[in-house]
Amino acid sequence: QGGTAGTQSRQGSAGSHPAQAINSPTKHHAAVAGAQTTTLGGAHAGHASIGASLTDVHAQRIVAVLNEVLSKVDIVMSLPPVVDRRAHNMLGGDLAGEIERYNDLKRQVNHASSHDSTTLDMQNSIRNVCRILLHDPDKRQQLSIYNAHDVNQSSMRRSILAMDADGGDDDAANPSARHVQAEMDVLKQLLASCKLLTVDKLTRSAQDEENKKLELQRVVEREKKIRDELKDIKQTAEDVARRLEMRTKSKEESDSVSYSERESTCKTKSSNCKRSSRANCAHREEELNLRKRRFKVESEVDAWISKYDQDMEEKQAELDDLSAIYAEEKAQLDDLQSKYDELNKEYQKIMDERRWHEVCAMKIQALWRGYKVRKEMREANDKKRKGSKSAKGKKKKK
Repeated sequence: QGGTAGTQSRQGSAGSHPAQAINSPTKHHAAVAGAQTTTLGGAHAGHASIGASLTDVHAQRIVAVLNEVLSKVDIVMSLPPVVDRRAHNMLGGDLAGEIERYNDLKRQVNHASSHDSTTLDMQNSIRNVCRILLHDPDKRQQLSIYNAHDVNQSSMRRSILAMDADGGDDDAANPSARHVQAEMDVLKQLLASCKLLTVDKLTRSAQDEENKKLELQRVVEREKKIRDELKDIKQTAEDVARRLEMRTKSKEESDSVSYSERESTCKTKSSNCKRSSRANCAHREEELNLRKRRFKVESEVDAWISKYDQDMEEKQAELDDLSAIYAEEKAQLDDLQSKYDELNKEYQKIMDERRWHEVCAMKIQALWRGYKVRKEMREANDKKRKGSKSAKGKKKKK
């Protein structure tokens, strides 16, 4: 019945939500199918290893029965909700037909009001399916491969066909199908836990039971010893508490005396603190006034600094303009200075030539004047000589 309910849950969830099957990613379905295949293989390997570790025949039979139950639950949970042509090719006509007959009987059980005979037929059908798959590992492997490939477009089409075949009742039965699926998972976990506990009990020998009893007895004796020690500790704690109470009372009396002295000291300190508090209040007011004054002065300084910066920017702009004018006029001055130097060189050259010409002219004039003076003197001398000669001739003629 648990296997039937698990199969009904798988069929109801697959048939009532085709949209979810269509919208789900293919990789996710492939991962789920692969996980189912791995779980089946790992379960068989674990069952074989646990059965081989037992030596008692009855223990091995018990574990074999539990392993068979777990295998049947895995088979029922892995049966496809709809059998198509590919399932007939992969699983064979007998197995595929039996699975299809089981699915039909399951749908009849879901829709019928009284289904005693149908339930028995469905139980017989699922027993036949489990017997075929348990005795034929190849077909079981083919079923795992079919479930792994059942996540593609064929799976979506089968889900839609199943929805059409079942009608609208699957939507109403989907919550119960999910509930049955959850119960199947819980059943499988409980069976696995039961198997582990059974194997633990079967593998434990009589000597282990005796050792466990001795260990339990030692624990009880140790607990009794601890209780006695706790009783002694409690008595000792009560004695210590009484002594501490007496000591506390004497301490309180001595403390009361010192408290009065401390009280007077604290009152003096309190009055001093009040005076200090008043002084602090006055100082805070004075500090607040000074802060206001400082803020006012800082604001004025900021205003003067901003004005100074503005004036300096204007002066800097004016200085930049004057610098540009100065650079332009300096370039013109340099150009004129170069021209002036060239003209001055020519002027000096001309003046040197003029001075040289004047000196030459003065020398020529001086030579000319000297020449004329000497010529005049020579002519004068010649006239004198001629006059003297004529006078002498006249004298001689006379």
